[in-house]
Amino acid sequence: KREKPMTYRTRLFLLAATTPAFFASSSRADSYIWVPTGAGSFNWTDPANWTGGSLGYPQLTGDSATIQPGPAGAVGIAVAIPVSIGTLTFGNAANPAAIDVGNGNSGGGTLVFNNNGTLSLVSGGVPGAINTISAPVELDNHLAFNTSTNGLTFTGPITNFGANNNIFNVSGQLLTLAEP
Repeated sequence: KREKPMTYRTRLFLLAATTPAFFASSSRADSYIWVPTGAGSFNWTDPANWTGGSLGYPQLTGDSATIQPGPAGAVGIAVAIPVSIGTLTFGNAANPAAIDVGNGNSGGGTLVFNNNGTLSLVSGGVPGAINTISAPVELDNHLAFNTSTNGLTFTGPITNFGANNNIFNVSGQLLTLAEP
């Protein structure tokens, strides 16, 4: 028996039925929390370093990343490929040690801040913790820098994509933009 070809109405119905699911899955944002508690050098893209979320590590528009380990030594996190995030909260939670997202820009990737709105960057940790972003940064939206305990230093280049994307320091803490 010969099957009838799909009609225009059937194709339209199937498209309408599947489109919301496609867009819902591509517009979600996940929350990730850093797992390692010791000092050392790590990779952002290693799923073993993160818990939460569904893709192994924060990488999509709107994803949030919380990095608050407590080692007595420095933590360097290499960013090997461009990764997008909407919110970053970091700082040593137990000791005044350094956390460097970019690990001296050893990975060569870019940290893309994109949240389809104002982004949030919180530089926290115990008083005296040293927080640095050495990876190149791309701003796709306004970035609100907020902290109550520690300043933040950007040592990599910052690229502004879009009209009037700015960094707003709403914290009263020192925000340093260093020349790469």
